Amino acid sequence: RYHDFRFQRHLMDGGTCESTVYQAFGYLNGAVCIPLGNYHNRDVRRGRIAAEYVSLSDLVHMVQLFLGLVRHRRLLNEILAAPKPEYDEACWDLGERMLWEPK
Repeated sequence: RYHDFRFQRHLMDGGTCESTVYQAFGYLNGAVCIPLGNYHNRDVRRGRIAAEYVSLSDLVHMVQLFLGLVRHRRLLNEILAAPKPEYDEACWDLGERMLWEPK
C-alpha cells in the first residue's frame, strides 16, 4: 500500500520558522512542510508580485504521512533506532544555523 506514497526530501534553506528558536537553544527538531510557490509573493520567473500557492497533491500526501504515523506508532522505536543522516552545518549572517546533506 505504500508503493504509491510520494514525497520529496529537501532541507528548507529559504529562511527561518518556529523551529529556529528551538534549534538556537540546542534542541534537535524537524519539520514537515508543503513547498510554497511564489514564496513571499515573489514570482521570480516573471519578475513581479503573484499569489502564493501550494499543491493539493502535496497537501494530501502530507495528511497521509501523518495518518500513517498515527496508525503505525508501534513502530516508533524501530524508526528512532534507524541510522541518522549526517549534515554539514553553517551559521549565517543573522545567526541562523543551517543544515544540509553533504554532497
